[in-house]
Amino acid sequence: MTREPNTKMVINNLIGFINRDYQFVNAEGEEMRIHANPNLNGWELWLYRVNGGGVSVMLTQYEQIPGEMAVLILKMLLYDVYGRTVQNKHYTVSRRV
Repeated sequence: MTREPNTKMVINNLIGFINRDYQFVNAEGEEMRIHANPNLNGWELWLYRVNGGGVSVMLTQYEQIPGEMAVLILKMLLYDVYGRTVQNKHYTVSRRV
């Protein structure tokens, strides 16, 4: 039994939770959401523009990472934004109402 199916479920659950409860807006005011792309050699995580226009921020810097590392990055992101607003030069994160 491999760990990958469990990792995929955890990644999908974390992304669903973050996208449901938090809103990412880029500097141009466009809403973004997290997406995880499973590849042959690992996962890529990015923020994509909801209304089209493609990828806005690559959270894995175009690297394919193991599933366990993707879970760690998503947990760190969740704990970083949990209960507060984050603002940096690329995007703003706020809690949805």
